[in-house]
Amino acid sequence: MLIAKVLRGILFAALLVGITVDASEQFSGSNLATPAGQSAASAASPQADGLRIVDAAGDTLVYVDGATVTGEIEVAHGDTTESLTVWFKTATDSLFQPDEPSEFMILSNISDTSTAKFASYDSTNFSFSVIGVEEGHADFTIGLFQDDTTDYSSPLLEIHVVEEEHAEAEGLRIVDAMGDTLVWVDGLTVTGEIEVEHEETTDLLTVWFVTATDSLFQPDEPSEFWMIGTIADTTVAQFASFDSANF
Repeated sequence: MLIAKVLRGILFAALLVGITVDASEQFSGSNLATPAGQSAASAASPQADGLRIVDAAGDTLVYVDGATVTGEIEVAHGDTTESLTVWFKTATDSLFQPDEPSEFMILSNISDTSTAKFASYDSTNFSFSVIGVEEGHADFTIGLFQDDTTDYSSPLLEIHVVEEEHAEAEGLRIVDAMGDTLVWVDGLTVTGEIEVEHEETTDLLTVWFVTATDSLFQPDEPSEFWMIGTIADTTVAQFASFDSANF
């Protein structure tokens, strides 16, 4: 009887040891469970499902959700955009950037470089800028590379190069060398005049155009500025000089 009890005790202890060993193997680090369909490595690396391109103010210019693209990059002819930043997004709308900057790159060139070109590209900060070469539209894509494989490739994104913006003139000022206004034109209302003595010549007078909000400007391109008409009676007065570069 005593021998039987001892044997049962030894057997029970052995079973406890076996259960303890099995449990330690089941919950070891190499056997930790990951979500279905994902490896431990993929669970730690976000999967891009779209992207956002944002400007320096944080406003979203382009939003890509799966295959749907909303927005475009707009730049005036001859201008360059500010630095634009790319954020990739997951299927749950979480934004991320790769931990390794070298994994990020533009997948393809702009489709029509006669319309737009990349002015800069900074892979460290996931940013780029675009210069508008000619009015029109051009496509490009952005992708995410990892270990020489494509983790994500965007649908076609659009760059729209628009006509260079010009201020609209609603009036003008004619000022002398001292900066005093001789003539002020506000819409159809003219105040002042150019006064000159007989057989004398005025000093050089400068023209500033005025917008509807009273902002003064001169055309960016001097060649775009010229006198439309002539003096009505050249027996009374004539233009002695005209400097289109300095208006």
